[in-house]
Formats: sequence, structure tokens, C-alpha cells
Amino acid sequence: MFCSYRKCFCFSDKFSINLYIRIMYEYFDKDLGKIIVKKDGRKRRCVIKRKDNHFLMTIPATFPLKEIPKIIEDNKPNILKLTPITTPIIDENKKISTLTFSVKIIRTSLLDEKIKMTLNNRVLKISVPDSIDINSDNVQKKIRKMIKETLRKEAKRVLQKKTMDFANKLGVEVTLVKINSSKGRLGSCSNMGVINYSLYLMFLSERYIDYIVLHELAHRINMSHDDNFWNLLSEFCGEDARLIREKMKQDASKTEITVLD
Repeated sequence: MFCSYRKCFCFSDKFSINLYIRIMYEYFDKDLGKIIVKKDGRKRRCVIKRKDNHFLMTIPATFPLKEIPKIIEDNKPNILKLTPITTPIIDENKKISTLTFSVKIIRTSLLDEKIKMTLNNRVLKISVPDSIDINSDNVQKKIRKMIKETLRKEAKRVLQKKTMDFANKLGVEVTLVKINSSKGRLGSCSNMGVINYSLYLMFLSERYIDYIVLHELAHRINMSHDDNFWNLLSEFCGEDARLIREKMKQDASKTEITVLD
């Protein structure tokens, strides 16, 4: 679902723009159709992805809106070649594992037509009645919501404890630990000592999770990414932090993060 727009702008007979309350924009192009544009302060360049029924364009926060039609027009041939990012179906055959639990979909013959979940012995069981079409969008959204809710609870439990344990051991002060659902940034630290982690961090191995935690704790001493920071982080990790980062980037692409899109 998209936010309701509050104002419409026209750049030409080919482009129009709807301004959304949540700083999202909607373009219509005769060749590409709907293009949803959102700003991201962490982005340094424009990125366009193809979804099932529209295109998603992410732009830097300071990128001028009037330049968007030109960017789209100049890159249209390549945009048309993009393949849609499809969301995989989560059913009995789908295997999903996180640091603290795995997901198991069970079909039941019970008359109760409600989808239910239980978490026991590191297994999240989601029961889906046989009478329900598990492939439907609503059911898939419900299943993903249940998994994300469990991920959030587990991330809060695990990451808060890890952070405070490491912080006490290293003599670092932390004000607050928060959990969000960012896919582009697994961890961040503010000058006030507030550390944010993405719930998707739980898809990584414990070694990489520890690295992210120690990375953010190192920022409590040095907020930059200069050589002093990396030397400090390497001391925290007990090995070359840069090597851990590079290995993590390679392995992170193999995780099941996209299954919850």
C-alpha cells in the first residue's frame, strides 16, 4: 500500500508526480508505468528496482526532484531490461533459519480457519488450515508478519543482552538499544549512545552478529571510520575487523532476508 498523496506536479506530458505525506512520490511514464520514488539519507546515488507492478526508485535526500524525469529518460533502456523482484512463497517446503529459531509451516485439518503460531524448542511453528489458500497474498502477508514479529522479539532479547555484556566487558557506555526493520543498515550508533539494530541481523551467523555489535560499540569511542577506528575494532574482535567485514558481505548475500519482503 502507498501513502495518500497531498499534491500533484506535472513536469511534462510524459511525467507527473504525486507528493506523499511520507516523502514518497509517484511518477507515471507511458513506457514504464508507475514509478514510486522515495528518499533515503544514506543513499549516495539513484537506484531503480523492478517490482511486480511498478518500479521503485530510491534517491539521496538532497537529490533535486526536477532531475528525476531526466534520470528516468536517460536510463529507460536499462530500466526496461530489469527483471521483477519476486517474493518467494513461504509454504511447507520453504526452509528459513535464524540464529535462535527455524520456521516450520504445518498444514492442519482443524475446522478453525485461523493461522496460528507457537515458538518452542527453537522452532517457530505456523499452522495453516488446509481450507486456506497458502499462496494467496493475504495469507503470505500474515505468515511474514508472524515471522517478523518473532524475529523482532528474539532480536530484542539477544541483541540487548549481547550489547550490554560486551559493553560492560569493554567499559563502554550505552544509553539504549533499539530494534528496527531496516534492510539497508544492520546497525547504527548515535552520539547520545543509542544503538539501533535491524531485526534482520538475526539471519546472520553469531560471529557476524558479534562483529556488528562490537562495530557499534567501537563507535562509542570513535564515530568515524578512520584507521584508529578499525584498529580499535580489530582489538575488540581479536582479529582483523576488515577481513570479517569482507567475509560477512559475501556470506550475507546467501541469507533469507529477501524472503520477508
